[in-house]
Amino acid sequence: MWFWPELPKPSDFDAFVRDGRKKIANIVRSGRDPTSADFDPEWRAVSERYKPLFVTHQQTRCGYCDRALTDYGALDHLRPKASIAMLDPSNPGREVAGGVNRMGRFSRSTLREAKPGYWWLAFRWSNYVLACTQCNSGWKDAFVARTADTLERFEGACPSRCCDEGWLVLHPFASERTGEHFLFNEDGSVKGYSPAGRATIDVVALDRDSLRRARKDVVKDALRVARRFERLIESWTKDEHWALDEAQEALIDLLDKGKVDRPLASVVRAVTEAHLQTTWIELEALAKDLAQMPSV
Repeated sequence: MWFWPELPKPSDFDAFVRDGRKKIANIVRSGRDPTSADFDPEWRAVSERYKPLFVTHQQTRCGYCDRALTDYGALDHLRPKASIAMLDPSNPGREVAGGVNRMGRFSRSTLREAKPGYWWLAFRWSNYVLACTQCNSGWKDAFVARTADTLERFEGACPSRCCDEGWLVLHPFASERTGEHFLFNEDGSVKGYSPAGRATIDVVALDRDSLRRARKDVVKDALRVARRFERLIESWTKDEHWALDEAQEALIDLLDKGKVDRPLASVVRAVTEAHLQTTWIELEALAKDLAQMPSV
């Protein structure tokens, strides 16, 4: 998961969604829970109008898996708008048809799906993220992860309890570093460092087979260059001055692989930071320092 800067809300957004907000509020006041169909056609209009901004901002990459979009993607509600469900960890689902579809992904029980969802956030700018079809409708769907949920107690979303529910799924527009929450292994698998990282992996299925395959070579390549850089820096510190130029080249190569416009750059950065025990910002600063040193 790549963490992007927050996308500023357009000045016309609140006026554009006013009718949609009123419509859903009236449904709730009538005593009925909104269904997915109730949000249309207003939600379709929002998606058509504003999704291009997210495509540009996220550089045509999924906000969850960080891969390049193979289609136009979807403007996803981080907190589901119509209904929510608790994922059964014993039935996380498996990929079929080359990773396009899923099977066997269930909620804790058919009674554990609660309505309403986060209806009051359906037309809230801060609740949107561009996602690929597989992450959005294929896996994340209406599943949630909250610290307040237990097997014995799983309730629908409620505005008055929203601040106390302990929401765990990470927002791609948070001020975080990928390496703070995720550990990527050489086989392409991912583990969660933090409770939020683990919850996000479960809800969005970030450890599914197709993502492992996509990340495997990226992880190995990043580690190969990071290890080479590490060896060259060690040689240079032992007064082997010949190693400085090659260390600079290795670091430039590494920074290039983790550029913001590269799909799976989040994986490159997390792997590099974990192996070298430093941050990407510190590596960028080091590259500038090394460039100032005279060549031998």
